[in-house]
Amino acid sequence: MTYSSVVGEAENDDAEKAATWDWWEMAVGSQLSFLARIGVLLAGVLSMTYLVVALLSANTFPKNSEAQLDYKQLLGPVLVIVINTIALANSRRHPIIFYTISVISMMVLAFVLDDRAAAVTPLYWISIFVLAIFTEGRSFVLAASLGLSADIIVSTYLRSDDLDSASSVAAIAGLSINPAVNVVISYGLIVALGKVIQNQRRHKLADGARIQRLKEERDTAVEVAVADERTRMARELHDVSAHHLTAVIIQGKAASEIFESAPGEVPNLLVGVIDQGERALRSLRQLVGVLRIGTTESQEPQPSIRAVLSLVEGCRSSGLIVTAEIDGDLSGIDSGIQVSCYRIVQESLSNALRHAHGSRVSVSIKRNEGDLTILVENSAGESLERTLSGQGLGLIGLRERAESLGGSFDAGYSGDGSWKVRVGIPLERQIRG
Repeated sequence: MTYSSVVGEAENDDAEKAATWDWWEMAVGSQLSFLARIGVLLAGVLSMTYLVVALLSANTFPKNSEAQLDYKQLLGPVLVIVINTIALANSRRHPIIFYTISVISMMVLAFVLDDRAAAVTPLYWISIFVLAIFTEGRSFVLAASLGLSADIIVSTYLRSDDLDSASSVAAIAGLSINPAVNVVISYGLIVALGKVIQNQRRHKLADGARIQRLKEERDTAVEVAVADERTRMARELHDVSAHHLTAVIIQGKAASEIFESAPGEVPNLLVGVIDQGERALRSLRQLVGVLRIGTTESQEPQPSIRAVLSLVEGCRSSGLIVTAEIDGDLSGIDSGIQVSCYRIVQESLSNALRHAHGSRVSVSIKRNEGDLTILVENSAGESLERTLSGQGLGLIGLRERAESLGGSFDAGYSGDGSWKVRVGIPLERQIRG
């Protein structure tokens, strides 16, 4: 299976997962929003119920002048609970405001009802919990310290009558310290639970950010890989098709031009056209075999440096006067280098066919101790501007092939007007085949 197919399958899997996650997120998100509304309402109802039960059980329920239950006087505490419930609905965005309202409400209820137990409703404990989850640092320490101090002051003040009636120092100390200890312990337990949840939320957000970053890096890597794959395919298609099709066009034009003046030469030219067409077809089949999706590798052999001699013969039939020299031991050279060497010579000969038709071309491939040198030189043809006109995929492809192997590339006119392409490829660090 090729890299492109793997990338395609990965993208399809990601699309399916993304669609599934979007559906799940919308469903869960709407459900949580609904549950949040229910939770706020439930907290308000529970706080109201707690307040009424606490007042009834403590016999401090408001009564009128005739010592009967006066429900109208309960409107104040009810209004306080409603205000706290509304604040709870916005507590995630404004946790300190919600906590401040809850502390003030607790103090008002405690002093009005003369009963702290009735004043510390579930909404008050929820405000401490929310403060611990959604705030941190100095803001949390300052807000929690002020609220804790206010609660201790209220608790101690409401026990002042008991302090006056205490007969011993131990009793006075107990009545003074016990309320503060109870408040501190209650705060400590709720804050500890809130901080545990806050830490879990922080890790979850960090994991989400890391996953997003990895996804962006993967997407970038896929984009780069796809771009590289497209560039490689474009280069291969150009190298395979340009050479043979150039020869076909040149020989076809030559046959058309001499059809009437020298009809006896036309069959030879047409044989060359057929030969180049068959070569192009074989090369394209070979390339398609490499790119074909599947686990079975292409059975077509990749071109090697020795195949340059066959390439030269085909160019001679197209009208080029070509000489080739291959020097040195080519055994053990990596197959990738051999394919690149073949393509470099092929593209250089294609340029000579297009821009210096009828010129003399020499091809030299030499292996030294540590590198492979390719030199293709042709006599003066058309101008440099004409040679470099068009898309320029040929020379760009040659340079990319050389540089991808850690080699050097140089192309241009020499002092005598001939065009030279020189490529040097290091062999010392290449993997031997």
